[in-house]
Amino acid sequence: MKIVQVTPGKTKSGTTSYKVTAFIHDVDNGYPPNSYFGQTCVGKMEAWPFTMHKDDFGEWVVQGAFTVTNNECKTNTAEGSESISLDALPGAVYVAGNATPSVRSTTVKKPTLYVGEYAAYGTGGRIMAGMGMTLLPGNKYYDLDKGRGGTYSYNEQAGTISFSGGFLTGQKGTNVGADGFDISETVHYEPWR
Repeated sequence: MKIVQVTPGKTKSGTTSYKVTAFIHDVDNGYPPNSYFGQTCVGKMEAWPFTMHKDDFGEWVVQGAFTVTNNECKTNTAEGSESISLDALPGAVYVAGNATPSVRSTTVKKPTLYVGEYAAYGTGGRIMAGMGMTLLPGNKYYDLDKGRGGTYSYNEQAGTISFSGGFLTGQKGTNVGADGFDISETVHYEPWR
């Protein structure tokens, strides 16, 4: 793989968006004893969107489309050869575990949990009716009708919040900060200010 450009977008609740332009270089060695030397395929990602966040174990999770379908393939002419050379493609060679030259790594201290009223947002940023809630001092919470409540436990170091009792019982929020937290990949709670 060769990275041409990585453009960071906004960071929201510990998740950062990126647009990536890269070439995917894939070599199939074929079966030389049968005089088939495989093929080399190259596909391009052109400003494809990806998101990154850390999971509960501090490992990076990358989400987005990974399958390139616009491949150009050419048959290799000899054993160990590539019909399309990786060196001929623009960009920087990606090495697993290394940051690309255009991506800067920074450590940002997360702000603490907001105590107050929250709104729930689903896929596409749509507000989820009936899922709003209020966090109270003393580790208590309730829904906006004050009918279904329980307790919560906040772990600042891990950036998590866990709920017991009420309509969120058994749920665990991640990427907790002053701007909210995620209950799942599709549900995000934000302070209602």
